[in-house]
Amino acid sequence: RLRSIAWLAGWNSAMLRLFGMARLSLLDLRDPAAYAQGHVRFAVNVLAALIQQQAAHPAQLAATLAAAGVQPGHDVVLMAEGGLTRGLALAHAALEQLGLPRVSLLLDSPDDWALAGHELTRQPTALRPPQGVQDLAVPPAPLQPLLQLQRRPLWVADADVGTGEFATVRLHLGSSAPGRSGPEPVVHLPVAQ
Repeated sequence: RLRSIAWLAGWNSAMLRLFGMARLSLLDLRDPAAYAQGHVRFAVNVLAALIQQQAAHPAQLAATLAAAGVQPGHDVVLMAEGGLTRGLALAHAALEQLGLPRVSLLLDSPDDWALAGHELTRQPTALRPPQGVQDLAVPPAPLQPLLQLQRRPLWVADADVGTGEFATVRLHLGSSAPGRSGPEPVVHLPVAQ
C-alpha cells in the first residue's frame, strides 16, 4: 500500500509509458496552485476534497476518475503534500470503497521527489487521447469498467442506510473519541491513520 520514490520513478518512466507497460495512474491530490508549482510527471490533479465529496456517490466518483485516466487494471498511486494527510487517507478509503483493486500511497512530498534527483514539472498532464505514437498524454479511461467495480459497501457513512460487507462497527474518524452510543463496538481512529 505504500510506494517509494524509487519504485515510482522506475515504473513512471516515459519509455515504459511509450510501450504501454506503465499500467499506472498517478493522482496528485493537492490544490491546483501547489500542483502548478511542480508535480511528478504524468500526475493528474484531482482535489482530495472532490474525491471525499463524491465518495457517497460511486457513479460520480467513477466519472471523475475515468476523466483523470484511472483504469481498473492500473496501480493507482495517490500523492499529496507529504505524509499521511486527512485528504490522502480519506481519498484512499473512497477509492477502495469504489472497488479499485490496487490503490497505494506515496507519502513523500514533491520536495522529497526533487531531493532524490527526480524532475518535477510545471506543465499540467495532458488529458486526451494520444495524438501520435510518441505522445505521452494520459487518455481518459472508459467509464463502464469503473462502474462495474461497484460492490456491496465495505463501510457506510450512515448506519441507518444499511449494512456493509462485515459486522457493524462504528468507526469514528476524528481527533477525539466520541461518546458511546448504540450496541455496536466503537473504534476511534485518528483520521490521518
